[in-house]
Amino acid sequence: MLFNTLALILAQLACVIATSTESIFIRKPLMELRVFDAGDAAASTANNPAATMTLREAFDRYWLPVNQYLVADSTAQKYRTAIDHWETYQRGRDSSTRTVAPRIAPDSSPDCPVSQIDAAMLNEFGVWLMADDSPSPGLKQSTVTETAKKIHAILRAVGPRDAKHPHSPAVLETVPVMAPARRLAGGKKEATKSGRNLSDDELGAIYEACDVAAWPPEVPALQWRTFVVFTSLIAARAGDGSRLSAGAITLDPEIPISGSTLSHEFGWVDFEADKTEKQHLVPLPPCVSSHVAELLRRRGSGRDRLYGWESYRQRPFVRQWKAIVAQAGLPDVVIKDLRMTANNRWNSVRDGLGDWLLGHSASGVNDRHYRDRLPDAIAASLVVAVPPQFNLPVRGGVSQTFLF
Repeated sequence: MLFNTLALILAQLACVIATSTESIFIRKPLMELRVFDAGDAAASTANNPAATMTLREAFDRYWLPVNQYLVADSTAQKYRTAIDHWETYQRGRDSSTRTVAPRIAPDSSPDCPVSQIDAAMLNEFGVWLMADDSPSPGLKQSTVTETAKKIHAILRAVGPRDAKHPHSPAVLETVPVMAPARRLAGGKKEATKSGRNLSDDELGAIYEACDVAAWPPEVPALQWRTFVVFTSLIAARAGDGSRLSAGAITLDPEIPISGSTLSHEFGWVDFEADKTEKQHLVPLPPCVSSHVAELLRRRGSGRDRLYGWESYRQRPFVRQWKAIVAQAGLPDVVIKDLRMTANNRWNSVRDGLGDWLLGHSASGVNDRHYRDRLPDAIAASLVVAVPPQFNLPVRGGVSQTFLF
């Protein structure tokens, strides 16, 4: 009896072990099939249907689905811009100005398969990016480096499988890399321009020179004066500040934060920073408030944007800015200088406020989680140094004066 019972227990235990073992051996091949369904990563690309995809198709099929929720929309757009440059370059590869023999048939451009991209082609692309001849964009070395990184990231997504790219079609055995931009430029070090702090006299001269503005057609001088005052005291990034939504500004003293008891009689600007995609609330200095109020009054309600332009990259915007700074006798001033000026002026009131104003991440745990900068910012906005011209009655043009 005891023997029969023991035999029955051993038989049941064997069934359990077999069932468990079977589930292990079934589950593992299924998992491998899901991950390696395109075949061996070292297989010839000639047998891989994905080998004919273009760089744009690789971006849309393999890079974007994985990263679209991890990066800002502006970052994804920069990838598309890099692809635009690549396709423009491919269209011109059969040009008579080429110095390197084409590696693909001219009639196949710009649809060059990613499987045919190699380091030599990328190097040629880098040289083209920095060239001044049309249709090359004539980019700076730093921008070429960033473009190369984006092209490399897309190629990695369709290259050999690794932990970061387990579902890659593996059309590349090795991912080609562009040489450093400085080496492609013959070792010449590129001069970089950092922002500089503008004096009251320089800001005042730019402010007065806005009288020459002829675009946008609706109160152009007032729009440019408001832009100069806003950017040199609020320090929004060029992209954020130039396409600022009219709805981002409230002239109501009550703070637009539920549950907060803070107030500021000159109003607030609340915008999403283009780079960090975080909301940033800044109290308006009095002169900024007066300029914005007058511009809103003159342009009327129902506007999507505070200004009459879409981007600081628009050609009319660039032309008008160059005309203004030339009239002021300061042709080397760029928008970044206004941002640096705001940083220094707020830091002079209280150290660290400039970093906060520019939207930089706080370095310490206390600053990130427990310190409220808004009370300091409200006090600073009332005493931050401004040129005398900013506090004069707001003028919309040479012969227009608006009093409050």
